Amino acid sequence: MRQSGDPYYSHPIEVAIMLAEFVADEAPKLFTSNMINAALLHDTIEDTELTEKMIIEIFGKEIAKHVEGLTRIKPHGKISVEESLNLLIKQKRYDTAFIKLFDRIHNVQTLAAKSPEKAKKIIEETLRNFVPLSIYLKIKIPTIFLDIQIDIQKKFLLGLRILIHFFLQSLKVIYTPNISNPCRNNNRY
Repeated sequence: MRQSGDPYYSHPIEVAIMLAEFVADEAPKLFTSNMINAALLHDTIEDTELTEKMIIEIFGKEIAKHVEGLTRIKPHGKISVEESLNLLIKQKRYDTAFIKLFDRIHNVQTLAAKSPEKAKKIIEETLRNFVPLSIYLKIKIPTIFLDIQIDIQKKFLLGLRILIHFFLQSLKVIYTPNISNPCRNNNRY
């Protein structure tokens, strides 16, 4: 189960769908079914008992290479997001970097389920690493990040409106005058 309450498998499915739609429309020469399979498996080494060796046996070396590139757990320990992306670019594994980018896009879209501290960290990492990556890969992803920012702002404003509404409702309960005032409209504050 994800922190958002969605089933675990919903995240890799969303990543695979976004990747497939983008690659089909914007970069069809880059598209391989192995990329989609790797997107579906991208968190398995970090989140399940599945190992790289098991992925090789079941899905083949190419998919396993993508999945290994997408995991931040390495033989010497866990590496940072920045180190992971730099490694992919240095190795010219742009197809794997695309998968990582769409993984991040979906993570940003589901920030509401994270604590404010974790959400802030994800946003900072995204601005510092993934927006420049999308520019480096010459893809139009920054507009997606802008759309997400607008969506977050709308949700914040909606939350603020709801908070104000409940505050005013609680004032109604707390403030009940003992005398009738003909000048006071009881239905409005």
